[in-house]
This record gives sequence, structure tokens and C-alpha cells, in this order.
Amino acid sequence: MTNLQRHMDPAEFVQRGWVDEEGNQNAAFKTPEQGAATSTLIAGSPLVDGVTGRYFEDVNEAEPYDPASPAKGSRPTRSTPSRPSGSGTCRWT
Repeated sequence: MTNLQRHMDPAEFVQRGWVDEEGNQNAAFKTPEQGAATSTLIAGSPLVDGVTGRYFEDVNEAEPYDPASPAKGSRPTRSTPSRPSGSGTCRWT
């Protein structure tokens, strides 16, 4: 996890399933390095030099998610942490 959660109550981390009772992070979370890997690849790798109009996810080219066609394939199935609902969500005004 990053420092974005610094103002949250640590008990909420456990409640949301982000960490266990001992403070161990949920394995579904990426490290900051893992989170930056795709952007770093796209920014600096000669493997994608001249490639435009493509979608990349988890350091691989991927099909964009299209909620209108779930039969074509839904979001990749991987264990994901609980998402916040209600409090803590961002609202643009």
C-alpha cells in the first residue's frame, strides 16, 4: 500500500480486508513497483516503440474492458481487495 491511506484508521484496513489482524497486506494488492511497471514499460521500452491505440494491463497488452459485451469476456478474474463504499470515496464537484 502507499501513503494515500495515512489519514485512515488502521482498524478500517482490517475491516475492508486490506490487511489481516497481524497487519499483513492482502496478497491481491500490488506493490508500488508492480503498480508502476506497466507505465514504466510503455514510457521507456523499445518493445512498444511506435505502438499506439493499444491497452496495456499488468505489463501485457490486453483487451479494453467493455461492459456492454460481457459475453466477449468480463474483467480478468483475480483476487481483488474489497472496494470502499460510502465513506472514503471521491466525489468531483
